Amino acid sequence: MENNFIKSVEAIEGHNAGMPVKLVFLPDIPGKNINDKKDYCIKNLDYIRKLLTYEPRSASNSYGVIVTSKSSEDGDVSAIYFDISGWHDMCGHATLFLGSYLVKKKLINSSDNGITEVKIDAPAGRVVVNVSSLNGTVKNASLKNVPSFIHSVYSIPLNGKNIEVTVAFGGDFYAVIDLDDLNLKYSKDILPELHKIALQVMEKLYSKNIVHPLNSNINGLYGVRFQSIIDRNSMYGILFFGSRDRLILDRSPSGTSSSAHLAYLYFNKKLEVNREIKFLSSIDTVFRGKVLNEIKLNGYNAIIPEILTLDRGCYITKFSKYVIDMDDKINEGFEPPL
Repeated sequence: MENNFIKSVEAIEGHNAGMPVKLVFLPDIPGKNINDKKDYCIKNLDYIRKLLTYEPRSASNSYGVIVTSKSSEDGDVSAIYFDISGWHDMCGHATLFLGSYLVKKKLINSSDNGITEVKIDAPAGRVVVNVSSLNGTVKNASLKNVPSFIHSVYSIPLNGKNIEVTVAFGGDFYAVIDLDDLNLKYSKDILPELHKIALQVMEKLYSKNIVHPLNSNINGLYGVRFQSIIDRNSMYGILFFGSRDRLILDRSPSGTSSSAHLAYLYFNKKLEVNREIKFLSSIDTVFRGKVLNEIKLNGYNAIIPEILTLDRGCYITKFSKYVIDMDDKINEGFEPPL
């Protein structure tokens, strides 16, 4: 085995509802709080993000989490999130995977039979994963997410007419659009069309003042989610996420955008507290979601959302070591041109 490598990163890889997750455990990231730890990652560890999301080592739909020491007295771990577009504040599918992995591998005090509460400090705030186990085997997991709310509503021209677009927060900011307003019904055949529309939405809302009321570091639109109703208790939630010039199709139903979607439904009086909704992804995998309660958040009406895996949901796929050969001219990799 060659040993002329200038950098290397080890990762535990898996998926939740079809969407990849890469966990990197670095217990000693400095910082007095989670925002300090995130800033340190941005300034010093961006090569990890590139190795785990850029070609030729990875695919553009890769998603990663740096797992480090807790940022609060009663927390278990801290999580800092990244993808090909940069560093982010929260990710639901990855957090559910992380909580399940910590319990499965007994990396925190956990119960072999019953529910283990995993308290995770994320840049968007404290989140809790409740992991259910039986005889040491993880059965399912639920995420109690950060307060989620409708931030603003815009009317923008799409498909030849003005369409109402709701910007909602669920750990990140998302634009939520009902496909009925576009005279569309979801099928895989229209995914290319939805991708084009999502890019238009991101561009049109790029200059808007979309900022979290309690944390100005959380700002800007991260994706566009399309709603397509199947029946009273189930619907598609098709998410494209990333940056204004590059959007990735989420393979999972997405935990953070499902939380934003719950806020959209609840405050438009289409959902009641504790009524469970099934959200289907672009590959027909499922998350369940419900509103636990309504709260006030610095002048906003907000909800506490819960996102649940349909079954175990989170699976390990491989254990990897990413390396950079000292003679590799491409070095940390490149963003795919298309």
